[in-house]
Amino acid sequence: MAETQCTINSDKPICEKDSSPPSTFKRLQWTYLAGNFLMGAANHLPGAYRYAIYQSYGISRSTIELFYVIYYGSALFIGTFIASLADKIGRRLACILFGIFYILYCLSFHFPSKHILAIATIPWGIASALDQTVFEAWLITEYRKLSLDPLLLKHILRNTSLIKIFASIGVAFASQFLVQSFGYIAPFNVAIGCLIVMMIFIACTWPENHGNKQMSSVASLTSGFHTLRSDYRIILLGFCTSFFEATSYIYGIEWTPALQNAKSMLIYNPIPLGFCFAGQLLSRFLGTIAFGLLAERFRTESFMIIIFCLAGIGLSVPIFLPNEQWPIMIGFCLYEFCFGVYRPASGFLRSEYIPDEIRATAMNYLRVPQLLLVLGILLSHFSLTIVFFLWVFMSLSAMLCMIILCCLKTPVEKVLVIDDQDIVDYLSVAQVDCEHIEIQLDTSVEMSDESMA
Repeated sequence: MAETQCTINSDKPICEKDSSPPSTFKRLQWTYLAGNFLMGAANHLPGAYRYAIYQSYGISRSTIELFYVIYYGSALFIGTFIASLADKIGRRLACILFGIFYILYCLSFHFPSKHILAIATIPWGIASALDQTVFEAWLITEYRKLSLDPLLLKHILRNTSLIKIFASIGVAFASQFLVQSFGYIAPFNVAIGCLIVMMIFIACTWPENHGNKQMSSVASLTSGFHTLRSDYRIILLGFCTSFFEATSYIYGIEWTPALQNAKSMLIYNPIPLGFCFAGQLLSRFLGTIAFGLLAERFRTESFMIIIFCLAGIGLSVPIFLPNEQWPIMIGFCLYEFCFGVYRPASGFLRSEYIPDEIRATAMNYLRVPQLLLVLGILLSHFSLTIVFFLWVFMSLSAMLCMIILCCLKTPVEKVLVIDDQDIVDYLSVAQVDCEHIEIQLDTSVEMSDESMA
């Protein structure tokens, strides 16, 4: 019988076992990071020139805004349903489907027709829903299948955020060269190549995993809904992430006009948006590094309260100093630092609270409030001042949800795996002086009532 390490700590699983060699962890991390790098590169290559290529086709600003409304609407109403099916059809297959839908979107730019480009935002929205959920769902389920140390999951999530930041910086320079040499369409063509390589790589190196494979699609959707309804901690986490993710979507649209409208304490004239963007990415990078240090010392829910508060402070600068470029830029860098901490932290919290069986389904349900918020703000055409107030309000709302979540009990595993063949349904552990104890279990011998007392 193998030895099991049991931990008496309410913030951690009662019983943990790591029987896998370090090479298993390294192999999983390498394959996941490589797939995410290719996905991130393909995602960000067209990003800086999406608006520009629309304008080069003679499409007006109001029509471009309509494209974004269709994009968010398709992510909400179609993407949520399709991505939820990943628990049934397989998370690896869903990651490959992300590549297919995004390729369809990139190909549409070869046809400068408003109708074709409008329709192409639908697969773009579906791809976005898959991107935001199924990659992470695959990782967490695969990680648990391999019985790896739960604490090391934080390292993979942190490194994933770092890889995506590196990909963003790298493709920013690459896309600039491509546009200068081959025109606005070039980044979209190269993104297609990255996606093809990504799909082949994932198909060859990632094993498939599912939620409850025997459960029908309708039953999976229903089960996800019942899980959310029965565990208010997941709903709290969903509102927390929805509020903060919504700030990032609106921030991505409005940070440029916020800086351009400021006419004093200038950074430079004309404002170097490329360098400003690089500074924000650097701040996000530092935030991701900080997550690793914080996660080693504090409970994730605890330090995220402070992070959300700091993000609200950073986003409040344009309210109090709307004409000062340098203070606004510093506030935005503070927000990006907080977002760098948030990315891996939110992934780790979802791994703690959401069951594996309906992970992708639940994650897509949790995105619904976020998409509704973004759609509501886009369709309302608020002034920049109102948008700034909404930024702060949503950050502080995320902080409030995290305060409540922090006061609740952390989930613990109810089924403890000791050996490949042994499953222990009941374990009674007495409090001892030391924090960790090791026990020998023999499931073939039934304990008497007297020994259980």
